[in-house]
Amino acid sequence: VWDPFLNTSAAYIPAHTYACSFEAGEGSCASLELFFIGFIIMGFFFYILITRLTPIKYDVNLILTAVTGSVGGMFLVAVWWRFGILSICMLCVGLVLGFLISSVTFFTPLGNLKIFHDDGVFWVTFSCIAILIPVVFMGCLRILNILTCGVIGSYSVVLAIDSYWSTSLSYITLNVLKRALNKDFHRAFTNVPFQTNDFIILAVWGMLAVSGITLQIRRERG
Repeated sequence: VWDPFLNTSAAYIPAHTYACSFEAGEGSCASLELFFIGFIIMGFFFYILITRLTPIKYDVNLILTAVTGSVGGMFLVAVWWRFGILSICMLCVGLVLGFLISSVTFFTPLGNLKIFHDDGVFWVTFSCIAILIPVVFMGCLRILNILTCGVIGSYSVVLAIDSYWSTSLSYITLNVLKRALNKDFHRAFTNVPFQTNDFIILAVWGMLAVSGITLQIRRERG
């Protein structure tokens, strides 16, 4: 690019990103968050359902799960955009956070207690913890939304790291998925020893969550 008035020039390269813009109108990042939440909920339940009821191959299962999850994400965004029903959207957001907190609870030695070897007791307790989170924060939806974005978003980074650098933290949610798919999984001993890389990734998870929550709170305050 050349400026004829100042007789100067500079390289100009157009740039584009698919990420939401913090400077754009309100709702840019909210729709992306709701799509992600809807994708998680619909994809999780569909994967369990299709795996238990059909003998289809793993690769086909993943493709169908991705398609169904995308439909679920678009549906949740459509509900928020068309009807503006904030309580339903935030309930879904809170349930995802509650699911992760409940999964973390049973990832501890508490999950190996004999009483939780019974599937009925396990799933009732697991569901109660998951539902408790949105119920507690239903009076302050903004805080619930910020916490969910920080914690779930940072854990997604942990799962991405696990694809290249093995870590036990991915089993926080994988153990729950395996228990839902395998009727004999309750007999398994799921106490996973922590290694050096686990502590490093745990620290990264914590720093990402805290920094994300702090950034959102400061941005809300202006």
